[in-house]
Amino acid sequence: MKDYRTFLLLLLLAAALITLFSCCSWIYPLQPVDDANWYMSIGKSMLQGKLLYTDLHDQKGPLLFFLHEWAAVLSAKSFFGIYLLEVLCCFGFLSISYQTMRMFAGKGISLLTTSLVGVLTYSSDFMWYGDTVEELSLPILLYVLSRTLRYAKLGELPRLWESVLIGVGLAAVFWMKFTVLAMCVGVLAALFILAWQRRQVMLLLQSLTWVVAGAAGLTSLILLYFVLHGNETDLYHSYFWFNLSLYTEAGKADASAAWWPAKLAGWLMMVGFVVTRRISRDLKLAVALPLATELLTFVLLKVYLYYFLTIFVFAPLAIYYFRGIRCRAVLYAGTLVVSAFAACTNFNLMTLLTGNFPTAVLPLAETVNADTDPEKQVLTVKSYDTGIYTLTDCLPPIKFFSTPNAYVEELVREQTAFLESRKAKYLIMKTDGFEHYYGSFRPDLQRDYTLIQETKATYRTELLLHPLEFLWSLGYMNGFIGSLYIPEHRHVVYRLYRLKGAKAEKIEPQGLVGEWETYLEDGSLCVLSFSKYQLVRCQIYQRKEPKADKTYSYTCTEDELKLGYMFTGEEYETVKIKGMSATRLTLRGWPQKGVCKFSRRGL
Repeated sequence: MKDYRTFLLLLLLAAALITLFSCCSWIYPLQPVDDANWYMSIGKSMLQGKLLYTDLHDQKGPLLFFLHEWAAVLSAKSFFGIYLLEVLCCFGFLSISYQTMRMFAGKGISLLTTSLVGVLTYSSDFMWYGDTVEELSLPILLYVLSRTLRYAKLGELPRLWESVLIGVGLAAVFWMKFTVLAMCVGVLAALFILAWQRRQVMLLLQSLTWVVAGAAGLTSLILLYFVLHGNETDLYHSYFWFNLSLYTEAGKADASAAWWPAKLAGWLMMVGFVVTRRISRDLKLAVALPLATELLTFVLLKVYLYYFLTIFVFAPLAIYYFRGIRCRAVLYAGTLVVSAFAACTNFNLMTLLTGNFPTAVLPLAETVNADTDPEKQVLTVKSYDTGIYTLTDCLPPIKFFSTPNAYVEELVREQTAFLESRKAKYLIMKTDGFEHYYGSFRPDLQRDYTLIQETKATYRTELLLHPLEFLWSLGYMNGFIGSLYIPEHRHVVYRLYRLKGAKAEKIEPQGLVGEWETYLEDGSLCVLSFSKYQLVRCQIYQRKEPKADKTYSYTCTEDELKLGYMFTGEEYETVKIKGMSATRLTLRGWPQKGVCKFSRRGL
C-alpha cells in the first residue's frame, strides 16, 4: 500500500469502532448474546476432541466454528480472539470502502466519507452485539461489489490473483452462512449483461474459472475435515437439510409485520438510486441487480435485525452525493455531528455507560466456578446457550445443549434422557424459553433439582429500525421513507438449579471485595464478607464495641436483612436479622437502601 498513513488511520479507526460497539471487546464484561456464546461453546469443545455436527449441533457453517476454535486457543473464557478477527474484518471493510470511493472522488473526501460510513455501520442496530456472520462477511461482499463497480465504470475485469482471492472469500462466506451470498446472484447477472454488451463474455468466463478454482481450494480443505472424521452425513443434515427445511418453515411462522416498512423503504430507495441522473447506466445496473436480490431475500426468508447489516456494502456509493458538497467545513461539521449522534444512540455502549448492561449470567457462572468438583456438568434446558460454557470450565454435555429456532424431536429426546439420568449437577433455564416451539416439552425440574439462584437482565428486541440506517447505507440522499425507532426491551429471568443431594466443595473465599458490618439485637457484631456477586462468609463476634477503623457510616432504613438460599443445594428458612441500629459499609455503593438479598455459599 503506497499511502500507508491512510491505511494506518483506518486500522486505528477499525480498532476504535470494534472496541466501542462490539460486545466481544475488552471493555464489556461479557458477550451477552446467545448465538455468539453458542459458537464459542462449540469452538471450545472442538479443542477437546468433540466432532462438529456429530457431538455438537448448530445450523451454521463449519468455517464459523473453526474460527471460534482458533479464538478459543487464544482465550477460552473470553472473546478476545473474535475481537481481533472483528478488528481485521472492520479494517478490510474500511480499506475496501476507501479504495472504492477513490474511483469516484479525491483522497480527502473519500477518507472522510469512509470514516462516516464506518461509524454508521458499526454503531447501527444491525451490528447487534457483534460476532455475527453478516459482520465477518462485510469485507468479502464489499470487495465483490467493488470489483463489479470497477468493471462497470472502467471495464477492468479482476486479475488472476484477484479472481482466486474472490473465490476463496465467497467460499468462506458460503461455509459460514450460504444465504448471505444472495447479493452475488445479482452481481453475476450484472456482470454477464455488461460483458454481453461489451462482447467480453469469454474473458468473463476465464475470470470466473479462477474464482471457481479459489472456491474449490478452500472447500476441499473444509470437506477434508469431515472426510477424515467420517461424518459427512452429519454436515449435510445439520448445515444444508436443517436450513433448507426446518429453519425455513420456522421462519415463516416468525415473520413479523414490523419488517415491512424497512423492506419497502429499501425497495423505494433502490428505485430512486436507479432513476437519478448522476449515475451512469452501467453503474446503475451494477448496483440495482445485487441490491434487488439482497432485498428479495429479506422478503422471502426469515429475517432478524442483524441480517440487514449486509446492506452496508452499498454504503460507499454515498460518495456520489458527498463529493458535490463544496463547503468542506459543512461536511466536516456534519460528519462529526452525525457520528456523535450514531455513537450516542448505540445500544451496547449506552447500556454499558449507564450500568444497565445485561450481566445476569455472571453470578451464575461464579456459583458454578466456586464448585471445585472436576466432574460437574451444566445443561441449558429448553433455552439458548446462556454463556455459561464460555464463562466456566464446563463443556456442553450433549449434542443438543442449546435450542434452535425450530422444533427438533431429537433435542427433546436427548435432553429428557439426560435429565432423567441425573448426570447434570447444574441446570440453567430462561423465562423466555421456546414455548412456541417446545411448549409440550415441560421437564419436571423440581423433582430432582433445587432452585438456588435467580437473576434478571434486560435485552433489546429484534423488531424495529433506527431512522438513519437505510439512509446512509444505501447512499440515497434525495428521498427517504423510514420507520420510527421505538426501542422495545425483553426482560429475561435466569434460574440456576442444583441436583438434590449433591454437595458443594467447601472452598476458601477468594476475590473478596469488601465486608459489611452490622450490630445485632444482643450487641454482637455480624461481619458479612462477600465477593463481587455473592456472600461467602458470615462471622458473629460477641463484643459490644467494634474497633474504630476507618469506615463509612451508613444508616439502614430497613429493620431486617434477608439471607436467601444456602449454597448447599437445600432450601432453608429465610434468616431475619432484626433491630439493626447502624451499619458500617466498606464496599463502594453497595448495599443500597432497602432489603438486601444475598446467595450464601461456601459456609
